[in-house]
Amino acid sequence: MKTCYVFQDRFHTSLEPDAGSILIATLIPKQESIDLRDIEKQFKDELIDQQIRLENEKLFSGIRKLIVEQAFKPITYPELKAKIKK
Repeated sequence: MKTCYVFQDRFHTSLEPDAGSILIATLIPKQESIDLRDIEKQFKDELIDQQIRLENEKLFSGIRKLIVEQAFKPITYPELKAKIKK
């Protein structure tokens, strides 16, 4: 889905389920002067990129959550005063 979204500015896209866990992606160019061989390579690269993003999210979501919690943790006045004096 995310890969198709990346290509929506240049293509009409659709995903149709096939046997098992296979999806068929259809891309119809919005303009006629597009090199489809190059687009196929770009699409495959984007699929890999999106898969890596999903895997990283699974691996590091806990760490990211802790970082965000710490970054937005309220600072009490004594903590702030101590930091200013340094």
